[in-house]
Amino acid sequence: MQNLGFAFSMMPLLQEPGSRIEPREFLTRQLQRFNTHPVLTAPIMGVVGRLEEEGKPEEASHLKDTLMAPYAALGDSLFGNSLRPLSAAGSLVFAFLGTLLAPLVYLAFYNPLHLWIRLRGFAAGYRRGKEGVDFIKALNVPQLASWIRWGVAILLGVVAFLVAGGKAHAFGGSFPLLDRAVILAVILASFWAVKRGIPVAVILYGLSAILVIVFAFL
Repeated sequence: MQNLGFAFSMMPLLQEPGSRIEPREFLTRQLQRFNTHPVLTAPIMGVVGRLEEEGKPEEASHLKDTLMAPYAALGDSLFGNSLRPLSAAGSLVFAFLGTLLAPLVYLAFYNPLHLWIRLRGFAAGYRRGKEGVDFIKALNVPQLASWIRWGVAILLGVVAFLVAGGKAHAFGGSFPLLDRAVILAVILASFWAVKRGIPVAVILYGLSAILVIVFAFL
């Protein structure tokens, strides 16, 4: 169904004063199969819009077909497997602190990067045409996703610290090393899991479930 959204987003090109784009052929091109990560659609839209205005519809269609598969993989790695778990871990920290701001923290972690890529990506694609695809290349998405995953590991350690500290306090502080031991174990386990290529979402929810089960019996 992304082809419908893509075609609708391209409609303003037909309404430009003096546009020479033939509507039927234009819509036929834009309604061709299209499937990629939603956030990384923006740079493709910018490039396609510029090429269509320049009277290069064949280049626009070829570029769209070429980019949608690799951009889908990059988007899943950056957002689904890295930024979303980071946002969830950050929100979890505030949830354990007992504040109602936890949902807003999730949005504060997630929205800035994804909105920036949408806006800057579209602008770069429209302004630079075919060279606009260099915007995503310059982000070095695999390295950026790797840094974000390390951030997830650290935040999980903080969650473990909060849970362990709360349990130690509940027992009158009789386990003064419990919080430190648990946070260290969680961080080391998270680092090991990331290096083994285990999806960050699995690490996040798996360790959260283990912590809840373990401390439920303390």
